[in-house]
Amino acid sequence: MSGTTTEAGDLLAELRAAITAAMSRSDFVASAREDTDTGVVGSCWELARSLDLPAALVAEQHGGLGFGPAEAIVCLEECARSLAPICLPSHWGGLRLLEAAGEPDLDQLVADAAQLAFAPARPPVIAGEPWLQGAAGERAPLPKAARRNDGWSIDGTLRWVAGASRADALVLIALEGETPTAFRVSPGDPGVTLTSVVRFDHTTDLAHVRLGDAPATPLELAEDELARSWALHQAMLGAEGIGITRRCLEMSLAHARERYAFGRTIGSFQAIKHRLVEMLRLVEMTENCTTWFADAWNEDLDDTMLAGVAARVAGDRAQQHATSSNIFVHGGMGATWEHDAPYFYRRFQLRRLLALGTEEALVELGARVLDRSWETADV
Repeated sequence: MSGTTTEAGDLLAELRAAITAAMSRSDFVASAREDTDTGVVGSCWELARSLDLPAALVAEQHGGLGFGPAEAIVCLEECARSLAPICLPSHWGGLRLLEAAGEPDLDQLVADAAQLAFAPARPPVIAGEPWLQGAAGERAPLPKAARRNDGWSIDGTLRWVAGASRADALVLIALEGETPTAFRVSPGDPGVTLTSVVRFDHTTDLAHVRLGDAPATPLELAEDELARSWALHQAMLGAEGIGITRRCLEMSLAHARERYAFGRTIGSFQAIKHRLVEMLRLVEMTENCTTWFADAWNEDLDDTMLAGVAARVAGDRAQQHATSSNIFVHGGMGATWEHDAPYFYRRFQLRRLLALGTEEALVELGARVLDRSWETADV
């Protein structure tokens, strides 16, 4: 579905309404507040399962919904808007690679709503650069894969993997010599150590994964397919930014219309107006980028890679401004734990570090734009 026709737009609107209605029945901000006190990370997997979201991107013949990027973006927007504690970009990334590789137990995984975690890896942006994985400030090489008598084994460390501590299967990219290859790993196998990581956002399940001679199953995939998995992951993180930014804008607008200072609503002050308008500008820019990505998904690989990282950068910029401005507009009470605003800020501050982080995404975007400009330059 391209999302450009009236019929497609109506279907996306129906999908959005259905997810919004389901998410509105739970107060995930209140849950995050409670989880912050208890030190646990929440999960709404059963709710997502009731909506068939885990298998949303899987083809219908395998028991999925057959959604494309346009529908996935809508799902992520609404989940993020409600602060739902779920890591769909990671799960979808792993499941999509299993489907592309033709894994024989895919139908069973879908039927069981098994949770997957995907450790994304960035393909080379410039000639000679290696594949990279990790979080912001922690660029790391890929794990090493080696053949053994009874199969394959992997050695290495994957840090800050979203959804890993609850995953039934891990999907990762490792180097077989100098060749990047996707592998499937079972968290319960010997040689696999998961260390749950709890930080200031209790809606994001994270874990460090240590692989020491861990058994693994290779997935037969072309290198272009692995590159697309990175672009999809980046675009999905950007799509979450639309939901977060829209929600922060709604909260800020409502408060600016009701709060009075010096005999007038604070929304009449330019300092507030400018922040609200900038929220709107940034979220619409992100929507344009995610639409571009959805349209480019089945087209040229270079367009897909560029659109994916553009969506990530735009989404992170929108969230950075919106989550901090939401606190600013609400004043002193907006900075307290009793208010909802800080929980959106916390979520972004943690998720912006994933998949090499916002700054690396900006560097990648610049490199891809310059590379394209050089290719089309009349020299």
